Amino acid sequence: MKHTLANLLRTLLIATAIGFGVLATSPDAQACPNCKDSMSKDSEMARLGKAYSASVLLMLGVMGCLVAGFGGAAYFVIKRSNDMPTATPGKASTPDSHSDSPDSSPVRDSS
Repeated sequence: MKHTLANLLRTLLIATAIGFGVLATSPDAQACPNCKDSMSKDSEMARLGKAYSASVLLMLGVMGCLVAGFGGAAYFVIKRSNDMPTATPGKASTPDSHSDSPDSSPVRDSS
């Protein structure tokens, strides 16, 4: 069976709609008693619950930054290694053959 882009997009749209429908019609989730108490606005536990929520969000943010940092570093290292010229077999690379090096410019006498 040949899949075209339109068929794949239609299937993805139907699956997404079914997923949202299941989530929208599901009953409320029951929390444990400690979590339920921490969400009441007038208790001392409310501040503790908000602090736990903030610490979890902070840890998730730190993990996201670490993954993004290492992923970005790996991307640039791989990109840099792919952009480097490779030596051709049979030719030895000499320092004079590189045009980037400061020593490759011809020395001119001013006299």
